[in-house]
Amino acid sequence: MNPELKSENLQKLIFWSHGGPTFAIKDDPFGCAGAFNKVESLGEKIKNEFKPDYVVVISAHWQPDYNTPDSLSKLYLSDTKKEAETENELIYDFYNFPQEMYSWKFKNTFSKDLIKRISALQEGTGISVEAAIRGLDHGLWVPGKVAKLDKPDNEGNLVPVVQLSMLPNSPALGGDGVEIRETLDSHYKLGVLINKIRADNGLVVLSGMSVHNLREIQSISRGTSSPEFKKFNDYLRTLIIADKKEKIAQDYNTNSLYKGLMKLGEDENLIRLLLKAHAPGIDHFLPFVIGAGSLTRDEYFKEVFNQETGSLGWGIYINKKIE
Repeated sequence: MNPELKSENLQKLIFWSHGGPTFAIKDDPFGCAGAFNKVESLGEKIKNEFKPDYVVVISAHWQPDYNTPDSLSKLYLSDTKKEAETENELIYDFYNFPQEMYSWKFKNTFSKDLIKRISALQEGTGISVEAAIRGLDHGLWVPGKVAKLDKPDNEGNLVPVVQLSMLPNSPALGGDGVEIRETLDSHYKLGVLINKIRADNGLVVLSGMSVHNLREIQSISRGTSSPEFKKFNDYLRTLIIADKKEKIAQDYNTNSLYKGLMKLGEDENLIRLLLKAHAPGIDHFLPFVIGAGSLTRDEYFKEVFNQETGSLGWGIYINKKIE
C-alpha cells in the first residue's frame, strides 16, 4: 500500500466473477442472472461514466507456468503477430459446451503503442512486463460481452482492451501452506504495478470467482450449495468490512485485510476452507488478491453483488472512497 496514493487520482478497480461461457446468456441455469445484471451495469459505467483510456483485464485463465525464480516477477500482455493488427483473436478455452458458443465473437481494439505504454509502467515496480503472442481467453471476453465492452460508448468509441497475465504459482503449490502463502503474497504485491496503470487512466478489471470448486460442479444441478462455500464468501466479507473500518479510523498498521488473506496459507482450518472453495486450484481467487493489494489508504472494496449457486460464488466488488 503506497501511502502517497489517493484514490481520486486513480481509475476504477473492479473484481467480477465470470463463470463459464453460459454466463453470457442471462437466464441460463448454469450462469447467474444477478451477476449478469451487475456486470452489464458496470460495463455501462466503464464506457460512459468512468471513461478510461483503456481497460486492462487480469483473468484467472492466464497463469504462466513456473520455470525459474525470475518467472515469479514476470507478467505478460496479450499481443498479436502482425505489427498493424488492432484486434486480438479469441481463445475458446472451454469444453463440451454447445457448438454455437465456439463461434461467438467479441469485437475489441488495442494497438502496439498501447502495449508499449503499459509495459513502460513497470519501471520501479520490481516487476517485468512484456508482450506475448496470445489471444483473449473467456475470462475476459465472456464477461466482456455481458458488459458490452465490444460495443461503442455513447460517443461512438470502442474502449481499447488488453489482457495482463497473473504470476505463476510458487513451486509445488498444493496442501503446503507455505507455498500457498507465497503465491498469495506475490500476487498481493502486484498492487504497485496495478496502481501505476490506474494512475495512467487505465481501468483494471480482475476476473475470477469468489468461489470456484470444479470438483463439486455437479452440485449446481441439485440447486444446492455447500455451507463451506458460503463460509468462504463470508470470510472475504469480514475482511473487507474490517479494512473499511480501519481506514475510516486511519488505522494503517493493523492491516487485517492483508493478514487475513495470508492466514489462508497459514492457518490449517483456513487452508482447508480455501482449498474447499477453490478446487482443484486457487487461480480464480488470485485476481481478488491482486485487487486487495491495489487498494489505497483511502479506498476499500465494496461488495456490490454475491450469490452462491452450487459450487460457485459470484462475488463482485468495486473500489469505493472512504468518506
